[in-house]
This record gives sequence, C-alpha cells and structure tokens, in this order.
Amino acid sequence: MFGRRLKEKRPAGLSNEEFEEYRNKDQMRMWRLPWGLWIMSFICFLAGSFLIASMTIFEILDPFEGDLWQYLIIISFYTFSGLFFIFASIEVITFDKEEKKIFKSKWILCYKWKSKIANISDVSDVTLTLKGKNDKYSNTQYYKINVILRSAKPIGALETKNRKKVIDKALKIRAFFGIKGKIPLHDYSTE
Repeated sequence: MFGRRLKEKRPAGLSNEEFEEYRNKDQMRMWRLPWGLWIMSFICFLAGSFLIASMTIFEILDPFEGDLWQYLIIISFYTFSGLFFIFASIEVITFDKEEKKIFKSKWILCYKWKSKIANISDVSDVTLTLKGKNDKYSNTQYYKINVILRSAKPIGALETKNRKKVIDKALKIRAFFGIKGKIPLHDYSTE
C-alpha cells in the first residue's frame, strides 16, 4: 500500500522531460511536437524584443521622430513569432485496445484541426515510407509510419527525418499489435 504507485489509465500531463509516448497493456499513444517551429517563434519574439529594447535604450525609437521602417521591422518579428507559434501542429496517434479504436488527430493550440478514427481489427501491417529528395545540394528526405488497414486508406503518422527514431516507433507499434517480421520500407524518394 505504501510502496505501490497507483497506475494511471491516461497521463495527467507532460513531465519535465520530452514526453512523446505513453503506453500500458491496453493503450499506446505517440505524438510529434513541433519543436522547430516553437524555437523559431521564440527566436523571433526575442529578436523583436531586443530591437525594441535597443532602440529605446539608445533613444532611436522616439514615437514622434521614428521612421516607419523601424516599426515595420519590429511588427514583422512579432507577427512571424505569433504565426510560427499558432500554426505549429501537434500530431497525436492513439491505439486503444479497450475501445478497439485507432485515433489520429492534429491539434493547433487547443483546436482539433483534423481527426480520423479506425477500428483496431482492421490493422493488417505497419510499414515505413521514405519520401523526399537527396542530392548533392539538398536533403529533404523524411520517413513516415503507415498503419495499413484492410477496409480503409492507410493512416500515415509521425513524420520525421530521424531514421532510428521512426524505426523504433514502428517496432513499438508492431509489438503492440503482435506483428512479427521485418518492417517493409516503401521508397518513394528521388536520388
């Protein structure tokens, strides 16, 4: 009684570390957080704040003698910061054996933008897709996990450029469903 921790059915909130996955025997949830866009939002906000602070310290930003271009630069930094923060989407995919459903949704802030629901009994395989272009000057290749369904279109989720991370997530999903064997990789990339 004193040494046992209560087992939570669903996570109460995010921990201090980067929390990307929750799993128990009946449910698995994975999500992809847009850290890149959130960092860009923070950098644009800091740049706009730095410009305001430096202009007021050096008395360059005078409301009666200021140039329009100074204000436009500051407003554009704050606008880009807000846009990067608002339009960064969080992708969540949940496999629930109790409800016998797969839930996939994309969230923008607190608004559920897109969602899709499928039956777990329709899952036939979990595969990987490689798309993009890799040449001398650019590398835009990315991987996506596809949950293949018998009676509907596949559910694609959790895009990333990190090969090791996507293989690890695909193996966890396959183990959750009890699918054995190698992970099929469909290569649609161009060299």
